[in-house]
This record gives sequence, C-alpha cells and structure tokens, in this order.
Amino acid sequence: MMLVLPMATSHRYEKLDIDPGTVPSRRRRMSGCKCMLLAVGILISLLVSIGIAKFVSSVFHGLREPHNSLYENKTLAEVKNMANVVRPLVDRDQKFDIVATVWVRTLDPRDDASGRYGWMHGEDHIFSDTVFRGVTLMDEHVHTKVNLSIPLETFSKAETSENFDIRATFKLIPQSPSLLDYITNFTTWVPATVVLPDISPEARARKMKGEFSPPESLDELQNAALESFAISAPLIDLHPIKSACGRKTQQEEEDNGPAFGTGELVTSTKGKPPLKVHPHVVTKTDLRVVRMDKIYNKKAYDAHHKQLRRDDVMNGCTRAGGGLRDGRRCSRQFLNRANCEARIELEIPDEKTSTSRKQVAYAPFLFVNSRSWGPLDMIPMPVDREHCPEGSVPETPQFMSVTWNLAYSGSTAEKLPLADFLGAANTYNTTDTEFNKLKAQQSAETIQRLHGHKHSIDNHIGRVFIFEMIAMILDFIHFNLQFPYWYTRSTTVGISIIGSSLTALSSSLFFALDLWNQKAFREGTPLFSSSSTLVVAVFLHLLTASVILPSHLERASARLETKGRKRWIIGILVGVFSFYFVDTVRNFPLVSRIGPAPDPVSAEFVTPTAISNYIVNPLFICGGIFQEPPNPLLNVDCNVRLTKIGDAYPTILAKEEW
Repeated sequence: MMLVLPMATSHRYEKLDIDPGTVPSRRRRMSGCKCMLLAVGILISLLVSIGIAKFVSSVFHGLREPHNSLYENKTLAEVKNMANVVRPLVDRDQKFDIVATVWVRTLDPRDDASGRYGWMHGEDHIFSDTVFRGVTLMDEHVHTKVNLSIPLETFSKAETSENFDIRATFKLIPQSPSLLDYITNFTTWVPATVVLPDISPEARARKMKGEFSPPESLDELQNAALESFAISAPLIDLHPIKSACGRKTQQEEEDNGPAFGTGELVTSTKGKPPLKVHPHVVTKTDLRVVRMDKIYNKKAYDAHHKQLRRDDVMNGCTRAGGGLRDGRRCSRQFLNRANCEARIELEIPDEKTSTSRKQVAYAPFLFVNSRSWGPLDMIPMPVDREHCPEGSVPETPQFMSVTWNLAYSGSTAEKLPLADFLGAANTYNTTDTEFNKLKAQQSAETIQRLHGHKHSIDNHIGRVFIFEMIAMILDFIHFNLQFPYWYTRSTTVGISIIGSSLTALSSSLFFALDLWNQKAFREGTPLFSSSSTLVVAVFLHLLTASVILPSHLERASARLETKGRKRWIIGILVGVFSFYFVDTVRNFPLVSRIGPAPDPVSAEFVTPTAISNYIVNPLFICGGIFQEPPNPLLNVDCNVRLTKIGDAYPTILAKEEW
C-alpha cells in the first residue's frame, strides 16, 4: 500500500481573500475650461446679487425719504445761514400732545323736510379732549380708549347717511418750549375754493358768529397754524346688514355689485338698498405722524408749497368738484404733499446778539389709516332704515355707547403707502357668522401688523406672524426637498411599502376631496390647487407598483417590514382609526378655546368632511408612522453576504438570518 500523506498548504493560501475590496478611484482634476467657467459664473452671480441689493436699497430709501430734491442734506448744526433752509417744527426730541374731537351730524331743517342734504350740513361735537400727552416722533404703539355716547336721532330720521356723519379730527400741539412760541405768520396749502371741515369747537363757534378776521393774539395765531395741518377722518363705514324684520327686498336681490367704487373718500347710502349699505360705527383708529426731521432747502420748499396750492393733481383735490369744493374728497398723499401743507414763519432771538432772526419751519404730516380696523371693530347702528312694520323691531334708542380705541405711532414714510395698499384690499362680510368674522379679524390684524399697526398692547400677533413665517419657510424647504429625494431613489430598500401605499392612497383621496369641495368640473373650469398632492400620490404609486422586478435586497427589505411586526401594524391601524372615529377625542382642544365656537359643517360638505376625518387623515397618519423607525432600513444589513444555494444564485441574508 502506498501511504499518501496530506499535502502541506501554505498559510497564505488558507487566508486568501478573493474579494479585493473597494479600489479607490483616482480623483480627476478639473479642466481649466471648467474652472474658468465656474469662476466667471460665480463672478456674474456676485455682480447680479450686488446690483439687486443696490436696487432694493435705492427703492427703500426712495420711499423712506421720497423728496430728495427738496432736502438740504445738512444737519441743523452744519447750517450756517438759517434763512436759506426750512427746519422742522417738531423734531425727534420735541414732545407734543394730540387733541381729538368727535363730530356728529345734526338734523338740519332741510333734512327733516325732504330727507336730503348736501355736503355742507350741521354738526356738533360730542367729545373734545387731549388723548395723547407727551408723545414724540419716536414713540410707537401708544394706546388709549375713549367712551363715546352717540345720539341716534339724526340717523333714524334722515333718509341718507354718509361716512363723515361721524368724524374725528386730530390736532397736534407742541409742548412749550417749542418753536411755535416764536410764530409770526403762516401760510397753508388750502386754496380759496376748497372748504375743509371744522377742526376745533372754537373754530366752529367763530365761524357761526361770522368772525372771519385774521387772528389777533398769539394764542389765536398758534391755534390757526395748528389747525392748518390738522386732519379729519370718518368714523362710519357702510356695510351690509341682516334684515331686522326677516325680509329681503327685491332691490337688494338685484343689486349684487360693489356698493362703492374704488378709492372713494366720501361714501353715501343715497340710491343704495338699506340692507346693503348700513352705517357701522368704527371703534378703532390708527393715527400716525411721519418721522421726518430733515432740513429742507428754502427755495425748493417754497416752490413746492406754492405749487401745492395751485396744482389739484398734487394736492389730491381732482375729485372735489367745481366752485366751492368739498375738501373731504381731497386725497392726502405724503409722496405728493411732503411736509409742505403749512409754512410757519418764526422770529427767533439770537443767543449771541439778542436780535431776532427770521426762520421758517415746516409742520409735521399727520395720517390716519383709512382701513385700520377689522370686522369686529365695527358696530352696526341700532336704527331701522328698512322701515319694518311697527312693533316688529325694538324702538331706536336715543344714544349708542361705544368704546373708541386709538393707537398712535411715529412712522417712517414708506409705511404710509404700504398701509394704503394693504388696506385697499380689505373687504369684510359683516353678515357672516361670528366665527368667520373672528378669523377675518385675525387676518386683518396680521396684515396691518406688517405696516406697523398694533391693535392693542396685549396683542402679540407680530410674534405669531414670525413663527408662522418660519413654519411656512420650513414647509416650503421640506416640500421642495422631497422631489430630489424621491427622484434620486434607485431602490426601495428602507422604504415602507405599506406606508407608501397608504400615503399614496390618502394623497389621491385628498386631491379628489379638494376638487369636490371646490366644485371643480361643476362650476367653471377645474381647479388645480392641489396638483402637487396628485403628483406625490402618483409617484408613490409608482414606487409601490411592480413595474420593475425587485432586487434581492428589496425583497429582503419587504419581508422584514412585516416579519414579526404584524401585531404592531394591526395595532397601529386600529389605534389611529379608533382615535379619529371618536369625535370628542379627535376634536379635543389642547388649549382652551377663546371666542365663538366653530360653525357647523354645511350640508353640502358633510360627506367630504366625513371622508376626510374618518378615512383620509387616518390613512395619512398611519403611512407616516409605518415609515418611521422601526424602519426596514435599520433592520437590513447592507453588507451583502454571498452564499451558494441550489444553482449558486446569490441571495441576500438579513442579519437575523445569519
């Protein structure tokens, strides 16, 4: 017999590894052409960014200081000859008071006879007092309240009403010592043909006595100068109202257009259905004083002041009519008028020589935002203008008690046109439910906070708005990152097939419900407000569809998703659907609700709302939960282990199966 000894084997062959591992690829250098193109692209992007920044900065400064041609571009200390400049009557350190007067229309004899009146009618004041004391141009969000008792006799008997039937005037009075102590004369922008409403009860009394002589004493001169740049604002807004006697006139049904044209400063109920234009008392007023203390060039200022008296386009009186024109219809725009409404002449003694030197000062610009309120800031007058049958409605009370909320802020010039622009789009449904009016009120307060109007001291809508903007930005980033994420997926490993299917189904149902709620294909053209939802749903359906044969790793990921987790999956489905099916649990408020309860769902939206609450939302929540850990991606070891089974086909084993 031949003895066969086992052959000796080398240790290096025993440990021979046929897997060479990952061979590091050699980094390729960027070509000179690509490097140059990249540098040029970065340079162009930088130049474009600088150009855009300069353009935005120039526009911003142009709105904040819109009259560069009138400015002297010097500080008061740098001016050597005060006779060549116009200084501010009120600078940033000067304290002043604001006097408010509330006027109410009286029943003229001609109104009692014919029910008609012109724009010049009788009125009387019901309040006149200082509402803000010791404020400056730098103060912001100063609030106060005034209790008003409004007589209703005129509004119950007169056939027509205007928004100026209740109005407020505001007069700024600098606290002494001030430049006003040295006034010698003044000129105003008001042409001789424009008639403005009375500002103070004293001026009204002098006019009733026929005293039109120039002021004689210093006090009279100061009051006349202060009233030359005072302002008047309406405290009535005309809106629809529900019928008090439960009827709807045929005239109201036929008139479905807007009650007034855009930009009308004086509105009236004349020729309009009583239920469509009912007087509402405005209980909130936002008063601004432009924070302007730059030095004007005297020659340019005088030219602009004279042109303001002659040019109706510049002073905004193009709609005031002919003859004696209604000054209430003159549109006051700071961009056109600047601080040229009142030119005040002074004689100030020189500290060195004790001789008086003539100087000129300009008056501050007062502004009242014409839409500084929301639907809850308007109270309908309790008067019967639709002539209900006797005894069907309560009698009209003699007085109406309201609380007038006032806010003062020193404001930069660019916020004034922003306030007008945002306020022009405010339209309120005053006949809506209390819950919808509350939502409209919150929306109005948020929009008005953008131009610096804070409704109350305790109002923190600005902080809420900042958090909402952060949430919107994060949602926008999250939404846009989904597309490159899903587009670059080359495998479904780590993606929950069950979760993707439920999310795709819920997205498809949500898109269908959105079309249902918006009455698409039934009223007009179909709407595509939720087209992005449909895109996501289709993409998720493609992920779960068996269009491409799955790889071994994908099949292992799918098996591990349900292996040993069936009870957990069923428990999640049962728990989430049970939570949504119990209305008291689903609608339980985490924070106590303040204000009116939400409106009940209308009959046409009961079915889509039920589908959304009981099917769509649970499916979406379950889809998100199944995609979260424990995730198949965490249970599958991506290190592939090759074994020979059967015909030597490679199979991927999970870590649990090793």
